[in-house]
Amino acid sequence: MDVYLNWEDLNGITISEDAFSFTDSAENPVKSSIRLYVPEESKNVYYDVRDDFSTEFHFKGGTIFVSRNSVYEYEGLAFVVNPIAGTAKLISNPITRNKSQIIIPHEFPYDPLQTRLTVNIIDDNVFRDNKNLNSIILPKTLESIGTAAFVGCEALTAIEIPAAVKSIGNYCFSSCSGLTTVILHEGLETIGANSFENCLSLRSIKIPSTSIFVDSDVFTNCDGLDVYLTWDNLRGIFISDNAFYSSIRLRIPKGTEEIYGYDDNANYYFRGGLLIPADEEEPVSQVYYTLLINSNIDDYSYRINDSIPHDNIAYIKADTRVHVKIEYDRNKYRLSNDNINFVISENTVLTLDFERLPDAIAYYSLQVKSNMENYNSIINGVARLYEEIIYIRENTSVTIDVEYDRSQYRLNNGAIYFVILKDTVLSLDFERLPEPEPEPEPEPEKPVQKPQYSLLVLYKADRGETILKTQTDEKYDSASIITVIAQPEKDYSFDYWLDKNGYIISLDKDYTFRIEKDTWLSAMFTKSASSINDAVEAGLYYRNGILFNPALYEVRLYDAAGKLMLLFTENEKQLDLPYEGICLIIARKGKEIIRQKIML
Repeated sequence: MDVYLNWEDLNGITISEDAFSFTDSAENPVKSSIRLYVPEESKNVYYDVRDDFSTEFHFKGGTIFVSRNSVYEYEGLAFVVNPIAGTAKLISNPITRNKSQIIIPHEFPYDPLQTRLTVNIIDDNVFRDNKNLNSIILPKTLESIGTAAFVGCEALTAIEIPAAVKSIGNYCFSSCSGLTTVILHEGLETIGANSFENCLSLRSIKIPSTSIFVDSDVFTNCDGLDVYLTWDNLRGIFISDNAFYSSIRLRIPKGTEEIYGYDDNANYYFRGGLLIPADEEEPVSQVYYTLLINSNIDDYSYRINDSIPHDNIAYIKADTRVHVKIEYDRNKYRLSNDNINFVISENTVLTLDFERLPDAIAYYSLQVKSNMENYNSIINGVARLYEEIIYIRENTSVTIDVEYDRSQYRLNNGAIYFVILKDTVLSLDFERLPEPEPEPEPEPEKPVQKPQYSLLVLYKADRGETILKTQTDEKYDSASIITVIAQPEKDYSFDYWLDKNGYIISLDKDYTFRIEKDTWLSAMFTKSASSINDAVEAGLYYRNGILFNPALYEVRLYDAAGKLMLLFTENEKQLDLPYEGICLIIARKGKEIIRQKIML
C-alpha cells in the first residue's frame, strides 16, 4: 500500500506508535509492507525523526520514500504530477503547441486507486507561438499561469481567466494580436510585466480591485485601449512606474481623481495613460462561454438552439438557456438523452456516450485519390465523382474499375478487389507515358470518280404505239435524284410508269427516283372516254363496288404502287378488297387492251 505524507514539519503533530504498523497475537509490532512517500522539499524532517531514537517509533512499520514529481499524460496533455499534494501542472507538448481547440480538465484520475489530481498551474511557455489556437477552456481550479504561457497565439480571440487564478506571469498574453476579449475576476493579485503587450485588437479590460501587484509595461502598444481601474485607494498596492505607459485611456471611478494621480505625489503611478473620470460605472462586458460537444462516434450531428454550429465548439452568451438536440441513426445507436437543456454559466463540455446496438450494421468510408484528375473510378458498377467519399456496408466486396486514357498514362492495377473492413483511402499513382513520335501525314486522297448512267424514256399510247421517244447524250452521276414528268396529250390520260421488264413502278405523273444504273422507263397513256357509255361499249365498267365484265376480258387490278391485287375473267366481280385509293384496271382480250382508273 502507498501512503503519501504531506507534513512540512512535525511540530504539534501527534502520531501513534502503531500508526503505520500492526501487531501480532503477542502484541509485538510487526513491520508492514506499506510505502510512506514524503515531499522531497521536506524529506529531512522525516529522516531526522528516523535518526532520533526517541521518536523513531512514529514511522516504524513503513518504508519511507522520497516522492519526486513525474510526467503523466491524460487525454493527450502532459502534466507534472504531485501525488502528495494532489495537484498537477500542465506542461508543453505537441498538443499545446499545435492544436486549435483545447480543454484543460479540472482534475483527472491518476493511479489504479483513481486518485484524482487537481490542475492548478499552467507552466511557462506551454502554448507559446501556437498559431492555430483559437479556443481554450481553462480549469476552474487554476491558480497560476506561467511566464509567456500564451505568447504569440495570434488566432486566440477571447479568454476568461478563472476566479481562482492569483497570478498571471510576465509576457503571458504578449503578441496575441487577435485577442479582443479578456475577462479577469476578483481574486487576481499579480499581473506580470508585459503580460498584454502588442494585443492590438484588445479594446477594453477591467483590472480587479484585488490586484496588488501590477508590473511594468503591461499594455505596451495597445493603442486605443480602455482600462477600467477599480481601486478605492492605493494603500498596499504596488504599481510599477511604467505599468500603464502607453497610449491608453484609464477609466477611474468618479470622485477618485486625487487617488489616481491628479496631484504630484501620485502621478508617477499612472504616467503614460490618460486618466478619465467615469460619469457612469464601467460597462459590463458581455461574457460568453464555450460549449464543446464530444462523442465516442463520428456519424452524428446536433443543433444548438435550432442552429447548426459551424464548428464543434460554440460561443454562447452567459445565462442563455441552451437546448442541444442530438441527431443520429437510432437503428444503430442508443443515447440516454438526446435532448439536453440547461442554462450556461461556465465553459461547458458535453460528452455523448453512444451505445452501439447489437444488430447495428457498420458502414465505412471509401475514397479514391489520385495524382491526376482526368480519370473515372467505377465502384461496384457506379461511376463516382473525383475524390468523392462514399459509405459502404461492412464486409461488402468492393470492385473498383479505373478508366483513363491508356495512350497517355500507365497504371499498375486498373481493377481493384477487396472486402471493406475499415475506413479506406486508396491512392492511384498514374505514370505519364512519353509523348509518341508524330506519325507521317497521310497522302491526300485522290478524288473518286463517280460512275455515270444514261436515261431512256418512252411514251406509249394504250394500243402500244410509241408516241414519243426521249434519249439524250447527257449522263447522270450515280445516286443523282431525277424526276420525270408524264404530260399527256389532248384526249389522253396518264396511267402508270413501267420499267424495262414491264413492271409497274409508279402511278404518279411526276416520278422521282435515284439513278444507280442505265435506266429504261415507259410512260403509259389511255385515250380518254367521252362518257360512261364509252366504257360500257368497251365492255368494262364499275358500279357500286362491282366491276362488270360483260365482254369477259382477262381483268387485272393494280394498286397505286403497281402491285397486282386481283385477276379474274368472270362476268362481274365484287371488289371487297382491304384497300382504299386509286386503282388501275388493265383488261385484255386478244390484242385488245383496255386501261381504266377507278377509286375504291
